[in-house]
Amino acid sequence: MPRDFPQIGDRVAVLGWRIPIRVARMFWENARGEETTNEAEFARLMISLDWGSYGMSKVAYDDEGKTWVRYADQN
Repeated sequence: MPRDFPQIGDRVAVLGWRIPIRVARMFWENARGEETTNEAEFARLMISLDWGSYGMSKVAYDDEGKTWVRYADQN
C-alpha cells in the first residue's frame, strides 16, 4: 500500500458533505468490483468509510481530489 495512504481512524471529507468521515479499513477490489485478497486479481485500492449513524460506504483511493479529500487538507 502507498506510504501516504490514509490510516484507519483518519478523517476524510467527501466532496459535497460538511462532516468529516472516518477511515474504517482499506481493501483491494478486483475488476468485477468484488473484494479480494488475491494480489493477482487486484484492480484498485479501496477505502471503507464510517459515517457513524449514517452507515458505511466506500471510495477508490485513486479518486482522491475527485470524490474525497484528506480532512487536514481542508483546514
